[in-house]
Order: sequence, then structure tokens, then C-alpha cells
Amino acid sequence: MNNVNKLPKLGELVIGTVKKIDRLGAYITLDEYDNLEAFLHISEISLKWVKDIHEHLRENQREVFKVIRVNPSRLEVDVSLRRVSKRERLDKLISWKKKQKVLKIFSIIKEKENLNDEWINENIIYPLNLSFEELYDLFEEISIQEKLPEKIEKIIPERLHKIFIQICKNEIKPKKHIVKGYLILKSKNKYGVEDIREAIKAAISIKHDKASINVKIIAAPKYMILVEALNREIAEELIKKAAEVSIQEITKRGGYGEFKLM
Repeated sequence: MNNVNKLPKLGELVIGTVKKIDRLGAYITLDEYDNLEAFLHISEISLKWVKDIHEHLRENQREVFKVIRVNPSRLEVDVSLRRVSKRERLDKLISWKKKQKVLKIFSIIKEKENLNDEWINENIIYPLNLSFEELYDLFEEISIQEKLPEKIEKIIPERLHKIFIQICKNEIKPKKHIVKGYLILKSKNKYGVEDIREAIKAAISIKHDKASINVKIIAAPKYMILVEALNREIAEELIKKAAEVSIQEITKRGGYGEFKLM
């Protein structure tokens, strides 16, 4: 049975699954609260008049709701769909998916290493939650760096280090940041095509183990530099450096170059 401590707070955004729809509204199970049941009145579904609830919701649909009433003594919760903004919905769904990914990583470790719930909760999950605010961000860092930060090495038993890193790599694919810019390259001498080719080669010669650089022709003398990296700061730093060496190369050959970040 749910208790007061497991009730959501007034105004809280919650993830819920539509369990049943009737003429007055819908019954929602709150996924983050042991499937506690909440009620969504028809007037809280949309800002517009709702003729048929089924046009807005379907059974088993997962959605973001806002808690608008809580009765602790009766364990009753009312929620709203229309009071959730697009930004709030997106942020909550992203947060929910991250939490599910974290839980999946723990589940895989538990299964592969044949660990029981009590042991993994006491020795891994609880200490990590105590030391880190966002476990997904931590696991993403492990996936990128392919190693455990020193602080987490002291928490997770050494025999689990390798498998922990591998599972993070398998389950979390870091989002790549793409930065683009326009590069103007001009040359008036008879070897102009070769000069520009060398200037482009200079740009793509810039290397980084967590990023890639590509140059595409738009319409001579205009080219696009595209840098893809796991970190936006790295991407911006690399694109500027690539443009700089390219311009230096074309200038050295008597040509002209300029760069503009998109």
C-alpha cells in the first residue's frame, strides 16, 4: 500500500499511464509512485472544449501531468494535462528517460553479476545517490571517458569496474554537438585550385580523439566547415582552429580567406 511519504507534491510534474477512460475523465497510474492511481477530470484535459476524451487520450498512453490536488488521508490525487506547458512536458520526459536508463544499467549489472536487490541497493545505488546529484550525467561521462572517475572507483567494488564501464558504453550513446561555419577561400594564381585544395587539407588535418572535421563545397569560393564533437566547447574551439590554419595556408600562397561561424 502507498503511504503519505509516497504521494506527489502539489504542483509536481509526474509521469502517468492512462489506465481507464470514462465520461467524466480518466484514471491515471503514476509510474513514479508505485502505480498510485490519480484522477484526471475532463475539464483538465485540454484548454479547448473536450467532446470526446478518446480524441485526446487512449488507454496505456504515457503522458506528463501536473498534480493539482492531494488528499493524504485518503491517498487521493488529482492531475491536469492542460496545465502542463510544452517545455515542461519535454523536460520531464527527458528526465524520465534518463532515470529509466539509469535503472536499466543497474538491472543489467545485477543480472550479469547475479547480485540480489538488497546488496546492490546498499553497496552501489544508495552510495551513488548520496554522492552524485545526477547519475545519468555521471554514467554519460563514464561512457565518454571510458573510465571511472576517482570518486566512483571508491564506491563501486573493483571487481565490477570493467563491466560497469562496458555497460555504460553500451547503454548510453552521448549526444554529439554539431557546429558549422562558412569558409571563403580565393586564389588568383594559376595554381589556384591546388592552393584551395591544400587550404582545405590543412583544415581537416586538425585532429581530436572526440571530434571530427569535414569541409564541403557550397559554391566556390564558399565552403562549409562542419565539426561534430561530444562537447560543444570542443566543437567551437576546433572549428575556429581549422578555419585559422586554412586561412593561414591560403594566405601563405598569395590567396585570401575569411571565416564566419553559423
